[in-house]
Amino acid sequence: MHAAMITRVVSSTLVVTCVLVIASCSAPLPRLDRYSGDASWNMPDSRRNIPWKIADDGDLQDTLHLLLQDTDPDVRQHARNVETMLDALAMERRIRLEEILDEETDELDRITHWASSGDEGDRLPDGMDPMKTRSRLIDDALGAEQSGEFGSAARSATMAMALEWIIDDESMMKIPSLFPRRIASRNRDRLKNIRMVDPKIALEMLESEGAPEWIDDVDSNEGGSVRSGTSIRERIMNTARAIGYFEDLHVDGVDRETIHDAGVEELRLITRTLIQKGHLIPDAFVRYIENDLPERTDQETIRLLVELDDAQMTLAEGTLPGSFSMRVFGDGAAGAMDKQTSVIWPREFKQYVKSSGRGYRGIGVRIEEDVDGRIILRPHNGGPAKRAGVVDGDVLLEVEGIPIERIGAIGLADMVDEGDREEIELRVEHADDTSESVMVRLGPVTNLNVTGWRQIGLDEDGLPTWWWLADDRTRIGYLRLERFAAGGARDVRIALQIAQAQALSCGGRLEGLIIDLRANPGGQVTVAEEMINLFMGDGPVFRSIGRDDRMEIQHADPRHSELEGLPLVILVDESSASASELVAGLLKNRDRAIILGERTFGKGSVQGLLSGSSQDCLIRVTVAWYQLPVANGSPDEWRFVDRETSPGNWGVQPHIRISTSVEQTRKILDARSMWHSLRGADIPLDDGEGIKRPDPATELALALLGSRINDIREP
Repeated sequence: MHAAMITRVVSSTLVVTCVLVIASCSAPLPRLDRYSGDASWNMPDSRRNIPWKIADDGDLQDTLHLLLQDTDPDVRQHARNVETMLDALAMERRIRLEEILDEETDELDRITHWASSGDEGDRLPDGMDPMKTRSRLIDDALGAEQSGEFGSAARSATMAMALEWIIDDESMMKIPSLFPRRIASRNRDRLKNIRMVDPKIALEMLESEGAPEWIDDVDSNEGGSVRSGTSIRERIMNTARAIGYFEDLHVDGVDRETIHDAGVEELRLITRTLIQKGHLIPDAFVRYIENDLPERTDQETIRLLVELDDAQMTLAEGTLPGSFSMRVFGDGAAGAMDKQTSVIWPREFKQYVKSSGRGYRGIGVRIEEDVDGRIILRPHNGGPAKRAGVVDGDVLLEVEGIPIERIGAIGLADMVDEGDREEIELRVEHADDTSESVMVRLGPVTNLNVTGWRQIGLDEDGLPTWWWLADDRTRIGYLRLERFAAGGARDVRIALQIAQAQALSCGGRLEGLIIDLRANPGGQVTVAEEMINLFMGDGPVFRSIGRDDRMEIQHADPRHSELEGLPLVILVDESSASASELVAGLLKNRDRAIILGERTFGKGSVQGLLSGSSQDCLIRVTVAWYQLPVANGSPDEWRFVDRETSPGNWGVQPHIRISTSVEQTRKILDARSMWHSLRGADIPLDDGEGIKRPDPATELALALLGSRINDIREP
């Protein structure tokens, strides 16, 4: 296929993709009661401009001092609760850090646990300097990568990333913080490619460093309709399409020969490593990879790939899987782009569909591996495993009577994916050291995107119904958005419709709102736009800068701004990324919301998701960088959000920094979004048990909103 033909394929695919997106968004969104259109709305302009009770410099203690002087006793109580919660969490972290020093003997294990259990201001045991340790770990990762020790490289880079959680923002602004993320990502891909050839070598690479297998879930897809293999033509065309997309669409305009060179170098690296680890590959194929292939990178993509695939078929003599060369070449080509550009190959497609969709069929378990190599189970809310009696934190001992050491997480995934399987027996060990066998019947697993303050029941489909008010007296709503997935804007509006009805049942309109975007990795830009539009009816929303500096500015639509003027607080943390940063950053800069938490992640790029040649292959290509308007700046002043494009001022800085450790945040969010199927063993022990976890950010939001609502009301 000539380059011009590839370009036409890319163009037609983009058209189809755009049509699908438009079709999915064409249904009218549910309408809300306008906040400013309420019959009781008669607030004069003088009261609209009353400032929030926030210290000028955003200092937390000074802000709490202001709130403790508020005339409303509930506001004062919330402020006191913040102080109490912060003290309790700080003590919890100190105890945990001391425990880690006693428990862990391996330095990397200690670093991992310190990073997840500590916070910026915590004094780390052993006098560890996170900045210096991070730098050393990056050097270790690069050295391991060059010697073909991909497990070690991935682990060291992952540890370096983890240390960013306990490095203060000012220091983080001065370092290339995404560097270890790239190293970790590409070496994880290499481990997958090694496993495809020789699982034993991949396992040795992992076990020698105690590294996890990076399997997030082991459930099967709905109906088992996704194919496990592709034809020769499809595997060549999947890679050809990926390279065509990189060349024609990537924002940086990388030329084809550079992309080809990166693919060849990756293939040479993986081949050398396999040979060094004892995998036999015929000399004829090795000579071709080392000597002949590098001289052919100026060819058309399709011709180069056909020749490469033919060389493997004829020279490798069956020592390599059929898709090896195409997959490794494609991963190397993606590595010549940016950190977000990648290929979702057929082997990973099923997992991708599950993680990004609303539901699937399986057992409903997320897997983690601890430092001792034990497999830890994290059952999904309302899912089959939880109903059967699997408890969060259980250690998996056996699957169908087979010790987990023999089959590993991959074996569990394979057994769950057996086409005719209806149930599976797991033997687990609970926290009290007792063990039992649990029979889990495969069934539907639902990924909830929007959750509320507390579960109040189940609907006819067995899904939770929520009470959306965090404070009934002041009628403050709360919703947590897991990700900006397709249909997210509709989900949010339906939740807010119910919240408005619940507020009316409590005596009036909805008076304030908390949106929780902590740990929200982003998603579809259109969902972010629609969410922003709820709270502002005019002006530019964001600007994207594409290839050759092509710019496109998105503007708010006044027809969809029903909640403009509603007092709003948004919670963020260092894992809030992409679309989360669009929403928080824009509404902060336009004085539409108060932002609480930590500086956000700094992912400010736009990806196109395009189909490969086969139905189970997708290509993600970065097509633009986005910018936000500068707060209080002129219409021509914009700033980048991404760490790579704005290394000294990335992400979104909150009005008030109020933080918890990564470990504490996970527990807070797990408790807040907890829901039960009310069947089998999945019944709460008592009402509200799951939401007693100290959550100072939400408590501060309630204090600020309560004070704000009182201030803007008529005296």
